[in-house]
Amino acid sequence: MEILGDHPLDDGLRACFAEKSSDAGDYGYRICLGEYLELWEDELRLTLDIVHAEYKNSVSGKKILAAQKQWERFCKREFEFIEGQFIPDHGTMGVWFELQEKLLVVRNRAILLGENYLIMKAIIGD
Repeated sequence: MEILGDHPLDDGLRACFAEKSSDAGDYGYRICLGEYLELWEDELRLTLDIVHAEYKNSVSGKKILAAQKQWERFCKREFEFIEGQFIPDHGTMGVWFELQEKLLVVRNRAILLGENYLIMKAIIGD
């Protein structure tokens, strides 16, 4: 996945791919993608919990939390689209593509929310 950046989870996913590359076909890659999808979901929840705890009473914090709830509804629909797009017509590679697309959706949101948190912290302060 050439879209990976320099986040520690990206490094871990790359290492997992390298470790599992010899596993039967795309099975190892699917294991890595599933594992790191869960880790990105955890990262997203953790960042959201931090934002909520620190800024729940600020206008910016309330707006970010409201936007996050809207994004969660979008994400559910996006996942449904992804599932319909890749399964079952693409066989086992469809599973790989599905997991990759889901991981990217969650990863990008977690990174954006983390960046927004840092901007809020710089503007609003502790």
